[in-house]
Amino acid sequence: MKRINTFKQLLFVTLLCAAGAVNGQIHPLAFGKMGTAYTNANYYANYVGLRLEVVSPLGTPPGIGGDKLYTVTNDGGGGTGVWGSAVTTSITAKDIVMPAVGGDTQALSSMTAGSMTGKIAFVYRGSNEFVCKALNCQNGGAIAIVIVNNVPGGPISMGAGTTCAASSILIPVFMISKADGDAIDAVYRGGTPVKLTITNWGIGMTNDLGFVPGGTALWHAYAVPSDQLTGTGLSAYKQVDGAFIANYGSAAQTNVKVSGTLSFTPTGSTTAAQLHTDTVKLPNFPTIDSVWAMFDTLTTNNEYDVTTSAGTGRFDLTYNVSATVADDYSADNTLTTSFYSTDSVYSKGRYDFTKNQPLRTSYRGGATTAQIWGDMLYVAKGGAKVSKVQYSLDATATGPFSEPGNNVYLFKWVDGDRGLTKDSIIQNGELELVGVGSKTFDGVNDTSGALLEVKNMGIDTTGAASHFVVLQSNTWYYLAIGVPPAYYLGCDGIMNPFPRIYGRYHAVNNIYDYSNMQFTESTGSVEDIYTNFAANNLFMPSDVSHLSIDSFNYFAAKGLLPAIAMVINKDTTYVPPIDHTLVNNATRSAIGLTVYPNPASEHLNVSLDLDKFATSVKYTLIDGLGRIVSETVHTNLQSEKYTINTSVLASGNYFLVVNANDKVSFKKFVVVR
Repeated sequence: MKRINTFKQLLFVTLLCAAGAVNGQIHPLAFGKMGTAYTNANYYANYVGLRLEVVSPLGTPPGIGGDKLYTVTNDGGGGTGVWGSAVTTSITAKDIVMPAVGGDTQALSSMTAGSMTGKIAFVYRGSNEFVCKALNCQNGGAIAIVIVNNVPGGPISMGAGTTCAASSILIPVFMISKADGDAIDAVYRGGTPVKLTITNWGIGMTNDLGFVPGGTALWHAYAVPSDQLTGTGLSAYKQVDGAFIANYGSAAQTNVKVSGTLSFTPTGSTTAAQLHTDTVKLPNFPTIDSVWAMFDTLTTNNEYDVTTSAGTGRFDLTYNVSATVADDYSADNTLTTSFYSTDSVYSKGRYDFTKNQPLRTSYRGGATTAQIWGDMLYVAKGGAKVSKVQYSLDATATGPFSEPGNNVYLFKWVDGDRGLTKDSIIQNGELELVGVGSKTFDGVNDTSGALLEVKNMGIDTTGAASHFVVLQSNTWYYLAIGVPPAYYLGCDGIMNPFPRIYGRYHAVNNIYDYSNMQFTESTGSVEDIYTNFAANNLFMPSDVSHLSIDSFNYFAAKGLLPAIAMVINKDTTYVPPIDHTLVNNATRSAIGLTVYPNPASEHLNVSLDLDKFATSVKYTLIDGLGRIVSETVHTNLQSEKYTINTSVLASGNYFLVVNANDKVSFKKFVVVR
């Protein structure tokens, strides 16, 4: 993704209440062009990004029009592993073409030459590799290909594979969800031509308002256990309604209104109960300010509790935008985002409740040194035990991983802990490592992209087999994955936390909302991690310095939501299966670990005592902000003593994590000067 100039503040607008009635208010910031050096003729298009839209037929029935969520093999950013062509010129109102019923709907073989000339190939995911599928459609004359996922859960990332040459693909390659694809397929098979437009802005209409893709304010997480949502007044679980709206048309609009309605449908029911409604109004929407953040800023009701006593189910937050003049393209005027109350799952990104695993559509990483990266989750009501953590890694290979395994970390964050300033900013000394689990790759099932699970995250201070973490009430947790060098972490790739973070900060009294947004200490910018993981940019649990109106932050946040799920067990007698012994004590155990002096100044002595010989022992040093400082491997030992030079470390908290014989232990120490 190329760098995009920062939007600056152009305009303040204050709307007065009339006759005692409180109207929803816009966010008082408009997006505008910064500087004169920027030469792109369509500045706002860089913020919106590509839109894949059905432009014909519209209406209900068949009601298939509008923006479609997608993944693409080449977004033009020049990242590693891309293949296919980037869309540099809009593909406007082109017919889709599908193989005949009963024919080669998966494009398994070469399509008849010319059968797709000038059209967009529309085929299903199947048994052949994506590159081969695209090549067959390209040989048939297609100008682009849209692949429909053959399983529920949304579009996924599309690896190049090895059978066909990725360099031979000269057309853009997209994937959409099975739900969207099946709906389009039904209309097409019914005899109605279907036209798609792939554009980075509008479709040539006069009156055309619409949502910026991914631009609606989400909730705290995609999935949270239902017992967390029975209380009120929890800041982390509050919702702020709002969205980024674009004027894609050529005419200015008046009396623009964005409405939001939250409803809840219990599991097993088809009846939704309305929980909340909100409205935000904008008197004038000129074309010169073509993207607006519309949030309720002046009423006392701009944030509200998301609660339910109905148990598990689905929340649907439906947004609608309208104006005085009827919209010429209404298909992008309504958008619904969903999230869930579950029996046992916490997940920031989307979760597949059929397969019981987090959804991942892209992979990010590839740094030359090990990294720690994850999501911030809030626990309102404690007492449950962490039974497992689910995630996925990729090493750009189809075979077994080259690394022996990796760690999963659970940090507790208490703002203002240990006498530090309570400022909503994570500081060294406020993060406490409360759980570590290790995953040993088996070389068979644990291949690139596979679901990985760690079932033991706890601290054993007694030597007993009680390997679990008990979550505490009213506590933030940083759930993070140790990503080995040159590995990539599975990400949701679709959801964008930025609008919620932005809206809560600017619309609700400068409240910092912690998601997974990351930045580097050296530059303080999320964009550096997005564009260049390999530069060993350092992750941190939150981004509190870059909440400005910035197109790059918006795009960067969209791609950087780790697909990690934490599954809990509320049974007080539950003990997870012991497949990775975890201890943290100075007594004789699987890993006996002692560090001294503590606090340390110039050096730290480490004493290790194992219950059996180990061919490899890895020492991972983590700082008080949850970042890996160093990793060291010692070989062929059962016990040893060695010294760590702490004179080169800054003052603060550190954690020494030891992996040996498929087991893991850790100790905390402090460096003082």
